[in-house]
Amino acid sequence: MRRVKRIRLVIAEPDPFTRATLERALQEVGDITWVEKGTDVVPTVKRTRPDVVILALLLPQEDGFQVIRDLREDPETRPIPILVYSVLEAEDRVRHLGATAFLRKPQPASVLRKMVKRLTGLES
Repeated sequence: MRRVKRIRLVIAEPDPFTRATLERALQEVGDITWVEKGTDVVPTVKRTRPDVVILALLLPQEDGFQVIRDLREDPETRPIPILVYSVLEAEDRVRHLGATAFLRKPQPASVLRKMVKRLTGLES
């Protein structure tokens, strides 16, 4: 039997409702490490080496905009795809900072799964 690769995800999301929604949507495709504060994202990404980072913009202690800058400035984390998942209309700004993709909250589970698979090369 062929084993399906599990995607490693770091998800930075402080809202419990959104966390539960993302958990239901993505648990079948990936192993999730959760982060609630912006200042914890870069150390967690360096420790866990995820395939994708899913990032809210409204994070305590350091907002998602700064987290994108920090991830892109570090050679160790620069190649990791960043999917920004936010209620803010900030697609142009986050792409300019280096985010790989943007989805506006809320999205159906199927859209979230498809985007994560696309960012990891498991789906075109």
